[in-house]
Amino acid sequence: MSKFDEIRYFHDHEVNEKLQSIARDPMMKALMSFTFPGVDEQVWLEQFKDIHSISDFQHQFVAYAVRQILAKSSEGLTTSGFDKLDKNTSYLYISNHRDIVLDTSLLNLVLLEGVM
Repeated sequence: MSKFDEIRYFHDHEVNEKLQSIARDPMMKALMSFTFPGVDEQVWLEQFKDIHSISDFQHQFVAYAVRQILAKSSEGLTTSGFDKLDKNTSYLYISNHRDIVLDTSLLNLVLLEGVM
């Protein structure tokens, strides 16, 4: 066991169990209510059962939630320069903005949607 195990990311084989354990948390309910207004809680709780990887969760829930935030709070998101990056090279992204959650969420959305 590493001293960092408590803060490490989840492995794909752990995702479904961890998601089920937080599914009824008030913060998860708030996120799902914002993301899927008017959708009964039982619907997304059922959909959580089919999430078995980080990619599943990102594609089926997180990307949609970030798009909802963009739609409700901005005129959209534009990007540039990603075409100049090599897909086979690792990069470190540094933001010049103070919102550490939204900045990484937007960057992850752009990368997830395959702008690169």
